[in-house]
Amino acid sequence: MTIGIWMLGDQLWLEPAAKKSCSQNPKITPVILIESCNHIKERWYHRQKVVLVWSAMRHFAEELKQSGYRVSYEKADDFLTPLQNWIKREKITELRVMTPNDRPFLKLIQELKLNCKITLIPNNHFLWSTDEFKTWAKTRKRLLLEDFYREGRKRFKVLMNGKDPIGGKWNFDKENRKPPKGELKTPKPIWFEPDEITLEVIETVNKFDFPLYGNIQPFRWGVTRQQALIILEHFIQHNLATFGPYQDAMITGEETMWQV
Repeated sequence: MTIGIWMLGDQLWLEPAAKKSCSQNPKITPVILIESCNHIKERWYHRQKVVLVWSAMRHFAEELKQSGYRVSYEKADDFLTPLQNWIKREKITELRVMTPNDRPFLKLIQELKLNCKITLIPNNHFLWSTDEFKTWAKTRKRLLLEDFYREGRKRFKVLMNGKDPIGGKWNFDKENRKPPKGELKTPKPIWFEPDEITLEVIETVNKFDFPLYGNIQPFRWGVTRQQALIILEHFIQHNLATFGPYQDAMITGEETMWQV
């Protein structure tokens, strides 16, 4: 029996549930990532989002290859054709996919006609599983995010003093909704110059002859985990202390405010 793993564009890390589920040496498990043009034709995407996701996928695939994983990276119209070819080539008998967060994409996977078993592994992106949330929701007369937020704080002991929140308040929304006034000095974000991989994706997206919206340039987003960690450290050091009061504020001409 040969298990293969299909990693989706929002599952680009070394511990997704599908990969963790393999008891054999993960580095001998075939892995596939797929860029599908038909998928981004189904709804209007911003050009920068397509570049971001595909560049992140290509960078991650290279990281896996350099670490010794057996990676196939496919660029195709659909998902089905490269999956069929890969399954045949690698003699895969079971395809494992971490359950996607996107319901339409879950339906797409469930309707695939492949010559192997498809196993959906529960998503481990979140502290709460879908079933745990459903169990909690059944006990509620109302479904409010504030209630769920408080339950999560209690369950995972986040900023709690016993059964009570540290500081005696669950949130500071009233204090954190100040309107911007006068000359508001916003922190400078961290940007990254596109590397060769990202530039190739930009060139590809620029050649598309189907509708997308927005401008690609300037593209300066982080596309790797290493860059994301740099942004996180920058946010903690420079943005976090003053993030609260203006977290919902927007100013004409300011792209990021305190968000990155």
